[in-house]
Amino acid sequence: MPRLSGCMAYFACEVTRQIDVSDHGARAAEVAQFERSHPKRLDLQALKKVAR
Repeated sequence: MPRLSGCMAYFACEVTRQIDVSDHGARAAEVAQFERSHPKRLDLQALKKVAR
């Protein structure tokens, strides 16, 4: 599975339910695999700054 370079974490998910409404759809999923890309703890304040 391709991954973005520089990502802080990787989540592989498996769809558990699909909900179709008219011409839209939504999927519910469970995390099947999780890996942190960086060994340091995730800094939530830094993530908020990047998201701005």
